[in-house]
Amino acid sequence: MITAQIHNDEWYAGEAGLTGGGRQPTIGVGLPAPLVGISLDENGDSQFGVDESWRERSDGTWDVDLSVSFAPPARPAIGLASIPLINLAARIDATGGTLQGGRSYYYAVSAVESDGMESPLSFVVRAGVPSTSSSNTVTLKDLSFGPGTTSFRVYRGLTPARMLRIANAQPVSATFLDTGRQSTAAAAPDANYHHANFYWRMELLPETSVDIHSTNSIGKTNLGLLANEHRGKIVRIHDGKGRGQELSISSNDATTLTTTTPWVVEPDSTSTFVITEPGWSFGAMSEGSPVTFTVPNRQNAVIHVSGRSANVADLECAYELSPLTRHSIGGGSNDADVPEAPVFGLMTVGRGSVEVAGVGFTDLKNTRSITAGTLMFHCWDELDGVPGLRLAAGIAALADTLVLTASSSSLPGVVLQIGTELLVARVISPDGKTCEVERGAFGTTVAAHTISEPVYALKRRVTVLPFVRNFFGSPASGSYAQSIEMPSQRVVLAEFFVTNGRGNSQVSSVSYSNTTDRGLRTLSGGQFTMQVAGNLAIQSDAVPPLSVDRPRSVRDVFATLAEPAAGGPLNIRVSRGATMWCDLTIPAGQSISSTVDGRDLPPLTPGTVLRLDVLSTGLAGTGRPGSGLTVTIRV
Repeated sequence: MITAQIHNDEWYAGEAGLTGGGRQPTIGVGLPAPLVGISLDENGDSQFGVDESWRERSDGTWDVDLSVSFAPPARPAIGLASIPLINLAARIDATGGTLQGGRSYYYAVSAVESDGMESPLSFVVRAGVPSTSSSNTVTLKDLSFGPGTTSFRVYRGLTPARMLRIANAQPVSATFLDTGRQSTAAAAPDANYHHANFYWRMELLPETSVDIHSTNSIGKTNLGLLANEHRGKIVRIHDGKGRGQELSISSNDATTLTTTTPWVVEPDSTSTFVITEPGWSFGAMSEGSPVTFTVPNRQNAVIHVSGRSANVADLECAYELSPLTRHSIGGGSNDADVPEAPVFGLMTVGRGSVEVAGVGFTDLKNTRSITAGTLMFHCWDELDGVPGLRLAAGIAALADTLVLTASSSSLPGVVLQIGTELLVARVISPDGKTCEVERGAFGTTVAAHTISEPVYALKRRVTVLPFVRNFFGSPASGSYAQSIEMPSQRVVLAEFFVTNGRGNSQVSSVSYSNTTDRGLRTLSGGQFTMQVAGNLAIQSDAVPPLSVDRPRSVRDVFATLAEPAAGGPLNIRVSRGATMWCDLTIPAGQSISSTVDGRDLPPLTPGTVLRLDVLSTGLAGTGRPGSGLTVTIRV
C-alpha cells in the first residue's frame, strides 16, 4: 500500500512577508522563521539572554559590551528519517486539557534519527479551538515516519511562522496528544536560516502604566512631559491589551501622546507603554550564539535589543515578528541601599503654580527602584497679609531667644522667617511669648533684627511626586517638569527626598528667603486695569468702582500716562472701599510711576470695591494736566 499527500502553499495565508504554513520555498533563499531567544517571558514571548562587560578606553572612559544569547535553528537533514506525514485534520476535545478556547493553534512535527539529526517539518496542521471551553486538548492523527526515525519532536504556535517546541524525544507513534504543554525556547529546523542581525535603540521613557487612552492616544496623569518633546519618536505598548504595537508620535502634551495613525487594538488600563528612539542602530551579525556588540555606557538607561533572522542573501524576517528584549544598562541587580539626596529646582510659572524640575542625582547608584518623591514646601499664605506676630525686642546676631508680641504655643518645630533669615523654633515658654530658636537654619545668614520686625510662622504643604521605575538615567528624566497649583503662596523653603525599595533618601533643602521677594510668589495670574480717557482733572471716583471676584494677593501696582503732565506731579490714590489702599505719583514730564510692591499691600478679598481718585494734576500755571491714565494692579 502507498500513502501519499498532496500539498499546495496557496492553501495557507502568508503573513508579514513570510511564507505560510506549507513546505518551505526554494531552499536557502526563502525568508527564515523568526529568531528564538533562550527563554520565554510570562506572555510566552521569546527573550534573548543579555550579559554585560566593560572595556576602558584610552581616555579613561568605559564602553559597555552586550553579549546576547539566542537559539539559532538547526538546518534540517534529509536522511533515513524522512519528512513525517500527518493528517491535516486534528481532533479537538473540550475536556481533559488546559488549552484556551477561542483561538487557532498550529502544529508541525519533525523526525529525529539516532544521531540526533532532525528532518524538515511536516505539513502544518491548524486546530481551531472553539471558545466554549478553556480545558481543551488537541490530538494529531495518522503520524507516519521513515524507517530511520527513532523519535519525533512537536512544534506549536499561534501562527504558522512562530512555532516553538512543545515535545522532544517522543517515541514513534501514530498519534500525539497535546493537553496544553508548555512551549520551550527551541526553534524548529529552518533551511532558510543563515545568520542573525542584531540592532539596538535607546528607551526614552521607561515602562509606564496607562490611565489615558483613545483610538489614537495613550498617556498617564502626572507624567510631566514637555510639550511636543517626543514628536517623531515611537511609542510601544509593552504589556497588557494591545501588547507589541508601535506607532509614531505626532504630538504630546504633559500627560498624553497622540499617534500619527490609530491603534489596531486600543490600549486600556491593563496596558503599559514606553517611548523609544525612532530608528535602530546596527549592533552585529552572527551565525551562532552569543553575539557581542558595543552600546553607550549610560547607567540605568534601558536599551531595546532586536534580533532578526536572515537568509544567505541577508533578507530578514519581519521586525514585527522578531523578538525584542529590554535591558537596563548596569541594572542587573536591585538597589542595595537608599539613594543619595536628590537635587531639584523650583520656579514660578504663573497662574498660581510652581514647577519642580531638574530632579536628578550626582550618582545614579540605587536609583532604579525609585517610585516617589516627597516635596515639602514651607510657605506663607499671602492672603493672610503681613503677620501680626512681631518681635517685642530686638535680637542680636548671636542671641538664640526671641521675645514675641503675642502668645504662640504652636511654634515648636515650625520654621520662622525674619527678614532673609530662617530660624527653627525649638522651645516655647509657658506664656508662649519667649521662644528658643535655631539661628541661620537651612544655610541662611544670621543677622541682627530690630524691634517690631514681623515674624512669619511658615506653614507646611506636602506634595508627593510619582515616578516610574528606572526613570532616573533615562532621557525623559532630563526634561522632567511637574506643575503644582498653590495660588497666593510665598514659598520660602523647599525640602525634597525620594523613596526607593530600600527606603527614603536624605533630604535636600533649598531656601528662597534671600530673593528680592524673600520667597517665590505664586500669585494667581491676571490683572485689574482702571483707565481714565482724555485730560485729567482732580476728581473722586474717576472710574466706575471695580469689584474683586475672589481672594487675590497682589504682585505690584503702577500707573502710566499716554501724555505726561507738565508743571507738576500727578498724584492718584487707589482705595479699598473708603480706606486708602495705595498712593501713586507720576513726576512731571514722565509717563510712568514708581512701582508699589504688592507684598506690603493688604490682599484683595471677594466683594472688595476698588476706587480711583485723582488727588492732583500737573496743571500749574501754563502746565498740562496729562491725559490717558491707566492704573494696573497685577495679581
